[in-house]
Amino acid sequence: MKPIAFLFSLLMVLVFSAIGNAASFQLISTINSINGNLNVSYYDESGYTNVFDDTYRATSFFSLHEGTRYSTEFGEFHALSTASFNEVFVDWDAYGWSESLGVEALAVAESKTVSVFRPRSLEEMNPITFIDTSSWTHTFAWAEIKDLTTNEMIFTTYPHDPGYFHSIHTFSYSGWKSDHQYQLTMQVWGGDANLSQSGGISTDLSFVTVPEPGTLILLLAGLFGLAAVKRPVAL
Repeated sequence: MKPIAFLFSLLMVLVFSAIGNAASFQLISTINSINGNLNVSYYDESGYTNVFDDTYRATSFFSLHEGTRYSTEFGEFHALSTASFNEVFVDWDAYGWSESLGVEALAVAESKTVSVFRPRSLEEMNPITFIDTSSWTHTFAWAEIKDLTTNEMIFTTYPHDPGYFHSIHTFSYSGWKSDHQYQLTMQVWGGDANLSQSGGISTDLSFVTVPEPGTLILLLAGLFGLAAVKRPVAL
């Protein structure tokens, strides 16, 4: 084998090994679900009266990412782990209401993602960062990791207080085992209440692993080496 061909083959092995190791876990399965409900009441001088019953008629518009199918009182929708409940419209004519009445709409939704994974590179599983970004009036967000092989709960951020916005949690664990399966659960619950107007809500809870610097250096070195092989310098 010519030296140039040998170098090219070696560099290809290094590059593809680095790319493979950059993914720190093998995702086995993921289940995403979102469900929501709407509670509407109106108030006058006599106080609040709840009108959320079987005869209540409303139209709601969801803006959701394409994904898992789920059902609410208002129909069937698709979603991933990010939900946006944009508008709520009350069918005023159903009850003979007028817009001069005060109306409170409480939109509540829950997003849950359950993933099963197996670590590929034990060092690169650390650190893990959970980022919670919410714009709701009241928000609960939590994440937990469970070792399904031993049934051990190894990490949890639960519970959070309402109004716990823009939280970032970093987690490191020294007991990762490549032959174990782990379950990651991320859940967001929130609600937004507005008087006499539509409510908008948006939540997201993300899961991030950061590769060790050694993997990135190896990958960059392989790429630079590949470029050098394609354009060899005459000696």
